[in-house]
Amino acid sequence: MLKLPILAGLFVAALAMHDARAGAYPEQPIRLVVGWPPGGATDGNARLLAQALGQRLGQPVIVENRPGAGGSIGGATVAKAAPDGYTLAYISSSNVITSLLLKHPTYGAGRDLEPVSLVAAEPLVLLVNAASPARDLAEFVEQSRRAQRGLNYATTGKGGILHLAGAALVRDAGLNAVDIPYNGTAPAMTALMSGQVEFLFGTFSDALPMVKGGRVKALAVAAEARSPLIPDVPTLTEALGRPNAERGTYQAVLAPRGTPEAIVRQLSSEIDQVLGDAAIRAQLAGRGVTPVGGAPAVLGQRIENELEQRGRLIGELGIKPN
Repeated sequence: MLKLPILAGLFVAALAMHDARAGAYPEQPIRLVVGWPPGGATDGNARLLAQALGQRLGQPVIVENRPGAGGSIGGATVAKAAPDGYTLAYISSSNVITSLLLKHPTYGAGRDLEPVSLVAAEPLVLLVNAASPARDLAEFVEQSRRAQRGLNYATTGKGGILHLAGAALVRDAGLNAVDIPYNGTAPAMTALMSGQVEFLFGTFSDALPMVKGGRVKALAVAAEARSPLIPDVPTLTEALGRPNAERGTYQAVLAPRGTPEAIVRQLSSEIDQVLGDAAIRAQLAGRGVTPVGGAPAVLGQRIENELEQRGRLIGELGIKPN
C-alpha cells in the first residue's frame, strides 16, 4: 500500500502535469471559421484579427470560410467541433438572429456557442441614389410621399439586420415601401446605383467607399454618435427627430460550448491585447469599425440583448419564421 506522503506527492505531480498541459495551449494551429465569403468586410476584419492573434499565440490562426444561410453554416460547423479551443467562430450579429427566423432552428449562436470576445461594433448607413434630390432624410420622406408611389428598398435577405433596419424605417417614417432581397451587398448596391431601388441600409465598411466615391449618398448613420469619417451625416435619431433603437451590427469570436474556461479567458485576454494595438485600431477605425473587446460576459450580454430586441422587432413587423 502506498503511504500517504507518496500519494500526496503523486497528486501534486499530477496537478503540475495538468497545469503544464493547460498552460501549453495552443500547441497547434487554430481554425477561425467565418460564415461569409472571402473578400467581404467581415472576412477582412477576421483576417486582420487572425494574423495578429496568431502572432501573439505563437501558432497560426487560419481563416476558413464557410458561407451560407446568413452565416449559420459557419456557426454550426464550430458548434459541432471539439471544445478544445482549436476551432473558433467569427460571426456577425446577423448570424445571431438567424435562429429567430426559423420555426425549428437546429442551431443558435446564443445557445450552441461559448462567448469569447465582442471584437468590434459597426454602424449601419442609410443610403440613397447619388442623383436623389433629397439633401436629408426629412426631404427624402417628403418627396417620397408627394410622389404617391411605392418605393423599393434593397436587403440581403428576409429578417436580416439590413432588412429589419429598413422595415423599421418604413414603419417609423410612414413610407409606402416594399423590400427587394438580393444575394449579397454587392448586387444590392448595384441595384441602388442603377435606380432599381430607392434606398437601402448598408454596413459602414461597405458603404464608406461608395459614399466617398460619390456613387451613393448617405442620409443617416444608425449609431449613438456621428462618425468622424462622415461627420456631416447625422445619426438616425437626429434625422428622424426622435429616438431610434437601431445601433447597427457587431462582430465577435465564439467557441464551441464546453470549451475550458481557462482557454476562453486566455483567448479573450489575447484578443483584448490585439484590439489595444494602435495599428490594429487604426485599420479598423479606417473602415468605420469600432474595436470593443472585454470579458466573455460582455459578449454574452450583447447576444442576449440582441435576441430580445430583434425578436421583439420581428414580432412587431409581422415577420413570420419559416
